[in-house]
Amino acid sequence: MIVVEDRDNGEIIRFFLVDANVNLGCIKAGNLEQEFGPERLLRYYNHLEDRIYEYAARYPDSFAYLPRQAYRYLMQPKAFKTISTGSMGETDHIWLADQFVGTALSSVSSKRLDTKQSIENARKVQKLATTSNFSMRLYALSDLGLALSKDEHWGLISDVHLLENLDDAAQKMLKNAIRINLPIFVRLHKQQDITKLVAWLISVKERGLEPPKVLLIPHVLKKFNDNLLRLLDIPNTCLITTNASISNLSSVISGLKKNHPQNWAKKLAFGSGYPETQRGNSLSEIISFLLSRNLDLDHRELQLILGGNMLRLLPGRPPFLSFIETKSMVQARQHLGKVASGEISRIFRVIRRKDMRSFCSCDFFLEDEGGIVATNKAFLSVTKPGEKIATGIGLLTDQEDALELHGWNEGLSQYVDSRNAQGFLQTIESSLAANTKTLTDINDLQVFTDRVLESLRIGADEDVASSLHFILGTGVEEGINVSLHPQDMIALGLEEGDIIIILESNSRRWWGARACPNEHLDKRHLSTSRKVAEILNLKEDSRVDVLKYARDVCHPSDVVVKYDALPQSVSPILPSFFHLHESAIENILGTVFLGEGTNYKVVIGNRKINLELQSTKPEMEPGDLCDIKHSDIKFVPKCLMEEFNLIICLETSERMVVKNIPMNGPATVRARLNEGRLQSDGLKKLEERIQEQISMADASIAAILILLNSMVENRTLGRFSFLTYDKKIRKFTIQKGHDLDTSIGFKTEFSAKEVRDSLFYSVIDSAQEMIGSSNPELVHRAVAESLEDFGSDRPTLVMVFASEWSKDAEGSLPFLRAISKSENYQIDVFLPEQNKLSKGQSGNNLKISFHSLERFSLHEFDKYVLKTVDELLKKST
Repeated sequence: MIVVEDRDNGEIIRFFLVDANVNLGCIKAGNLEQEFGPERLLRYYNHLEDRIYEYAARYPDSFAYLPRQAYRYLMQPKAFKTISTGSMGETDHIWLADQFVGTALSSVSSKRLDTKQSIENARKVQKLATTSNFSMRLYALSDLGLALSKDEHWGLISDVHLLENLDDAAQKMLKNAIRINLPIFVRLHKQQDITKLVAWLISVKERGLEPPKVLLIPHVLKKFNDNLLRLLDIPNTCLITTNASISNLSSVISGLKKNHPQNWAKKLAFGSGYPETQRGNSLSEIISFLLSRNLDLDHRELQLILGGNMLRLLPGRPPFLSFIETKSMVQARQHLGKVASGEISRIFRVIRRKDMRSFCSCDFFLEDEGGIVATNKAFLSVTKPGEKIATGIGLLTDQEDALELHGWNEGLSQYVDSRNAQGFLQTIESSLAANTKTLTDINDLQVFTDRVLESLRIGADEDVASSLHFILGTGVEEGINVSLHPQDMIALGLEEGDIIIILESNSRRWWGARACPNEHLDKRHLSTSRKVAEILNLKEDSRVDVLKYARDVCHPSDVVVKYDALPQSVSPILPSFFHLHESAIENILGTVFLGEGTNYKVVIGNRKINLELQSTKPEMEPGDLCDIKHSDIKFVPKCLMEEFNLIICLETSERMVVKNIPMNGPATVRARLNEGRLQSDGLKKLEERIQEQISMADASIAAILILLNSMVENRTLGRFSFLTYDKKIRKFTIQKGHDLDTSIGFKTEFSAKEVRDSLFYSVIDSAQEMIGSSNPELVHRAVAESLEDFGSDRPTLVMVFASEWSKDAEGSLPFLRAISKSENYQIDVFLPEQNKLSKGQSGNNLKISFHSLERFSLHEFDKYVLKTVDELLKKST
């Protein structure tokens, strides 16, 4: 939600935001692959949120509703917090936009993707909207142009010209959608499309059908302004703000106010068009405009545009599901009310992890015809995997921490379908006395749990209740063992030696262990070793959930563990630390079965190290556990596994080969060079030259190889480019079909050993090219071109190893200007001696730093890499 201050009344208001137009899926071109999924969408909104706060700080007097940075719990609707906390991993905290209406990504820059790829994307979106952890935030549309037979959608989307040219199956789908009043989203590409749309609407009426809900998505809003206003005079039509500029949107709003003075705000719905958001003004500018004094909207009008209209037009529950009546109702109040939300969250985590139920949708109710979104009243649709029969649950929360669950019945259907909050509440209140159990005491927790499970239609045979509510203690258990009371083991279906998964409720950490009976333990208590409690940072008497692990424990040959190299207020943890303490750390990690997504804390001396499993060979499936006691373990800095671009420029002139740089610890440098396990005469010769006095060329090549060795396990969408220059630029290229590519992706090409080896050989062989002079203009040109190629979607680090950086070189000015206009980058120039240039003299306000290699220290270089990448990532987010 957008948290704002009403400047005139001094009130804090929260607006529920629905993005009515996002496109999700994957784009493939040759070996290149770009995934536009929920995590990337949420990260985009995180960036968008930062930009809005920047505008608010810079121009506060321009806002009628001033955006305020708020605690995340204020931005997240309480129902979502109760149901899905932690389900989206690292992006779970991003709540500027609450829900999305999504369709399959089927075109890029007006060019259609091939049909197979579009259909794959459509199936992916359907799955995301019905069975994934993201499903409660996503409503899926079916694209009539793809003619999928599945009907798992909340509406349809189509180009205008297809509406009268559909095959029989698609025509049937369209007719059924109109009959049950689902919204039809229509893309408008050119002026003639408006005429065709009007003709189609007339034909619908002539067939005896009710006028459909039509949402208009113009390719570029300014093409259609006047004709769109006439089109919006038709009942049940609404314009999505995708691809709008502020001037055109202002013109449309003025026209709507003139033509529809009472209900003009019902004719607009906010939408981004993600990932193609560049055709109009930026979304941060559009949202700021809607909040501005220029428009001066009242609360109701603004909420209608930001989300109320879209929810009003969408069905109030999944139209493709049949619902079973459940009479179970329960209220948790007073002392129990304070823990009830956490209890439901734990239950939902257990049944999600056991794949017993899918949370298909979470639908919020409306007041004042969409002018208020009642975020304390929601309807949950819960299904068994693969079934079309659902359980409906009404979830109500209030400021007193009370929580109510109400099963669905036919009497509620009209209010659920119309999202009528008042009618829903009145119907529930009329049936409270007969069917509702009100619980107030903490001792009623088990009764509350039973009622929740009854509401979800989970029987005793599905064994969820026995998976909950163990109290953690520490004892003398050895290594990987945990102890439980024998009766608890029977209830869980465990035998001695079985593997269990343990979920710690507060920290949400989970790990695996071997179960052993201990009749001296109290029932519902679990005891683990003090060493394991220390590793996982567990607290005595914390609450844990226990599940039987049904698969085999993996025994990978290779394991990559990432570590937080820059803990707060402590000096960086460098790779040399792990060379010294590797065995001790491996022994400690061997005391638990590891799983992905959990942090492990290891204490060595006075250093506390946070570790997390990055990857294994063979690769583990989600939810798998692994035993790493006999694995080859590699430790990598966490920041180098994040998503960023890297550009490395190396000068190859004769000035780079003068042996004038003292080196600290040449033996350590030689050892780190060998991590790539290359068999190369060039590498052997380089190792021989690594002595106490080396050249700038050898110091640079050693630094580059060591950095790339550290990033071998990076599997993000970041890209890398390596180039050398003297009198001309030479770029490392790879063959892709008939084309040559001058950059490689970490997730794709860099992960392939043959490509990586070729790159390393190219870096090593640069030592043989150090002849003649160099043209300083070329490095400026090379950096400018590479930054333009990479764009600003993710941060880019540029490292230049050179004998000089001259801003005054003839012809450099245009390139320096081009660099200064880039965003989201940092340039670091390494020179053989202290450079005199200050930041103000470095050319056109570049984001640039200079580093001296008067003495090469691997310790200092490692520290530089970790701090620089970490700061770059923080600035980007």
